[in-house]
Amino acid sequence: MAARKTPAPAPEPATPSVEVPPPYTGHHDHSFTLQAIMELKGSMGKIESAIEANTRAIEKLDVRQERDMGRLEAKIGQRIEKVDARIDAIEKNLSGVTHKIYAAGVVLFIVLSVGAFFVNKAWDMVAARAAETVTAPAKQ
Repeated sequence: MAARKTPAPAPEPATPSVEVPPPYTGHHDHSFTLQAIMELKGSMGKIESAIEANTRAIEKLDVRQERDMGRLEAKIGQRIEKVDARIDAIEKNLSGVTHKIYAAGVVLFIVLSVGAFFVNKAWDMVAARAAETVTAPAKQ
C-alpha cells in the first residue's frame, strides 16, 4: 500500500492586536441619570411654585369678583327700588286721571241728559205753537 500523505495543518490565524472591550455586564455610570433626576426635581419645584402663585392669584380674583358682584347687586337693587317708586307714582297719577275721566264722563252724561230734556220740552213747545198757527187760520 502506498503511504498516504497527511495534509499539513493549516496555519492558525493571527490574533488581532486591537483590544476588544469586555462584554456588557449591566453596570454603568449612574451620574447621567442622577443629573437628569436632579434637573427634573428642580423643574418640579419651579412648577409647584408657579402653581401656588396662580392659585393665590385666582383666590384674589375670586375675592375681588365677589366684592364687585356685591356692589353690582347693591346698585341694581337701588335702581330697581327707584324704578318701583316711579311706577308707583305713575300708577297713582294714572289712577287720579282715570277717576277724573270717569267723573267727567258722568258730568257730561248728566249735562247731556238735562240738555236733551230741555231740547225735548222746547221742541214740544215749538211743535204745539206750530200746530196752533197752522190750525188757527182755518177756524176764521
